[in-house]
Amino acid sequence: MKSDMRETKALSEKEKEGIWFEVCDRNGKPLPGVFLRVASIDKPEYQDDLEKAMRNRANRQQRIGGMRRKPDVLPSVDEQRRMENEALARHIMIDWDGVTFDGGKPLEVTFENKIALLEELPLLRLDVLEFAADVAAFEDAELGNSRISRNNNSPSAASAESSSS
Repeated sequence: MKSDMRETKALSEKEKEGIWFEVCDRNGKPLPGVFLRVASIDKPEYQDDLEKAMRNRANRQQRIGGMRRKPDVLPSVDEQRRMENEALARHIMIDWDGVTFDGGKPLEVTFENKIALLEELPLLRLDVLEFAADVAAFEDAELGNSRISRNNNSPSAASAESSSS
């Protein structure tokens, strides 16, 4: 009988759907108009995805190496990062606003683009992990930190909405 030792926590809608964070450059200066919507690191789907990836890896390892290799050998740093990036892209990095490429064209929010950003921008990856931990730690997003937008709408949509009123 399998038992899940993780403490189950009822996640709020904000923790599941994500909270908007303003993205900063490596010096901590906000990037004007660039926001990420990030869900809680405690999101069960994220945790389950990571566990499933590790189990699948161990099963593959056992099939390939037979009894010569232990299935509990840790993955390489690159393999661990790849598994984590895929889980982050599926469940934690929900949306973005103001992310552009190739001369200012908006970058579409897709799984592939999420992976590309996480792989090519290691500081952004760290921000996503930090933001996701913040969401988990502060259920109501009461950080008093200017990087957080309190509404659950895209920052540009929110400003367009207020200017049309």
